[in-house]
Amino acid sequence: MHNSADARVTCTLCPHACRLGAGETGFCRARENRGGVIRSKNYGRLTSLALDPIEKKPLYHFHPGGFILSVGSFGCNLACPFCQNASIAMADASIETENVSPAQLAALAEELSRRPPGNLGVAFTYNEPLLSYEYILDTAPLLHATGLRVVLVTNGTICAEPLAHLLPHIDAMNIDLKCFREGGYRRLGGDLVTVKETIARAVLCGVHVEVTSLIVPGMNDSAADMEEEARWLASLSPEIPLHISRYFPRHRMNTPPTPISTIDRLTEIARRHLHHVHRGNC
Repeated sequence: MHNSADARVTCTLCPHACRLGAGETGFCRARENRGGVIRSKNYGRLTSLALDPIEKKPLYHFHPGGFILSVGSFGCNLACPFCQNASIAMADASIETENVSPAQLAALAEELSRRPPGNLGVAFTYNEPLLSYEYILDTAPLLHATGLRVVLVTNGTICAEPLAHLLPHIDAMNIDLKCFREGGYRRLGGDLVTVKETIARAVLCGVHVEVTSLIVPGMNDSAADMEEEARWLASLSPEIPLHISRYFPRHRMNTPPTPISTIDRLTEIARRHLHHVHRGNC
């Protein structure tokens, strides 16, 4: 983040590069210009906390059968009309939250790990966790010090430099690949190139990566798009698990649910290239 001549500050966390005047909040509703520095408005402010099966993230190939403490805050740097968690992802700092410090979260995670059904660590999820960048960086070493894992469930919309600082602290990621067309990503307020780079860099860094594509009728349900997506993922590694999930009406979108036949057809295409393809929400 840097000061510019007109006293605005540019947030360099994600490609939106919001230029914010004093007291202004970015597109994500979670980061602001506070005293000439970009600060997180949601640091340690949790809206959601639950002990979930790891498969719910979804992560099917990372300690299957285990449970993980899942936490969310508020805000997102995309604007998907079909958002599955809009009540928090589209919320701002006015939402009710509970303040939980990194030390408190790590202590809770460790306590849960000592009693049934156990706990693998912490998954930052529900809203877009990358907006809690500083909070994750402060919490991850505390978790790793007690042998616990750090997981992100993310849209992958982050710039290369902050991602490089973050990846060494992350054990597993499920990354949403919303579609495989730049025009489609632009309509969601995102950028396909950035998400592909996040996936590729995470794989190269040795993070356990699984990818989810929510199939929305008329947006990303073509056979050609899935063929291209699966080929690209396989070029990184044919072992990357892909979750092909069925859309249901949510938030501002009332298009009927994705036909199961479409999910089956796209799953068959993806399995020509990838070894682990899973149907979701079916």
